[in-house]
Amino acid sequence: MKNKPRLVAPSVLSANFLRLEDELNELISARADFIHFDIMDGVNVPNISFGFPVLEAINAFGKFPIDVHFMIQSPLSYLEQVISYAAVENVSIPIEHFDFQACMNLVTPSRVSFGAVLNPETPISSLSPYLEQIDRVLLMSVKPGFGGQKFIEDTYQKIEALKSLLDSISKKIHIQIDGGVDTAIARKLFDLQVDSVVCGSSLFKSNSYYMFIREMKNPE
Repeated sequence: MKNKPRLVAPSVLSANFLRLEDELNELISARADFIHFDIMDGVNVPNISFGFPVLEAINAFGKFPIDVHFMIQSPLSYLEQVISYAAVENVSIPIEHFDFQACMNLVTPSRVSFGAVLNPETPISSLSPYLEQIDRVLLMSVKPGFGGQKFIEDTYQKIEALKSLLDSISKKIHIQIDGGVDTAIARKLFDLQVDSVVCGSSLFKSNSYYMFIREMKNPE
C-alpha cells in the first residue's frame, strides 16, 4: 500500500477560461494526473457549466486523460458522444439518477470505465446491487453544483464504510473524492487509501500549481 499512486484530478470548472490552454499546460508541468470535467445543465444541479465545445477542445489538446462527471437531466442522450472522445477515460453518473442502470449498461462494454456518484446524503448501501458492474465510486464531499464549498467531515466515515463494503468482493474499485479538498485533506484521504482526489478552487487559487499538487501527493 505504501507505493500506491496518489492521483490528483484538477476540476476545470475552477480554471480561468480566458487562458484555458495555458492552465492545462501549467497542470501538466505541475504533474496533475487527469482532468475532471463537470457537465451541469442547471436542472439536475443549480448551476450550468459547459458542454461539447469545451470537451472537444480539451480532447483535441490531447495531453490529459479526461474524467467526466455528469450532473444533467438526460446523460443517456449524450453518453455515446462523450465516450467516443479518445481522451475520455472515465464517466461517472449519480447513482440516484433514473437512467443510472441504462447509462451503466451503455458504458461498461466500452473501453471507458464507469463510476457511480454518491452525493453526501446517499448511503453506501445503495451501491450493493451494482458492485460487480461499476469500476469506480465517486464520493461527493460537498453538495454538487458549485465550487468553493467546505469539505463535509462525515466523508471520512463514509470512506471507511465504503471500504468495508468493497472488502466483500474481489473486484478492485477505484475510490475518488470530490469537493472542498485542500492539501491537508488530500493527505488524510490518501492515508485512508483513496485512489484519487478532485481539486478545484483551492488549487486554482494557489500561488503554485506544482507546489500545491506536490503537497497533496507527498505525505509529511
